[in-house]
Amino acid sequence: MDLSKESGSSNFSATALTEMPESQVILGEDNTEAEGILVLDDSTKAMVLPIVENYTDIENPSPGMIVFVNTNKRLAVFNGSKWAFWKSE
Repeated sequence: MDLSKESGSSNFSATALTEMPESQVILGEDNTEAEGILVLDDSTKAMVLPIVENYTDIENPSPGMIVFVNTNKRLAVFNGSKWAFWKSE
């Protein structure tokens, strides 16, 4: 299969992979009891979300995207159709 979209040949080959349910990436601790693909597990550190000045500057946001909006100090979550905002009380 020529992946360059030019005439010629390539050495590309695909191999079928089997999903391994126990596979995960753990950030923080060496081991965790939590289940998930990406586990953030640490007793002294926290996750920092991307900080933006204006969520409308994000072109083509993906469903599930979360950012911290610096101008109004709120979390913004894109649900696939519109942005929703979380504010502290």
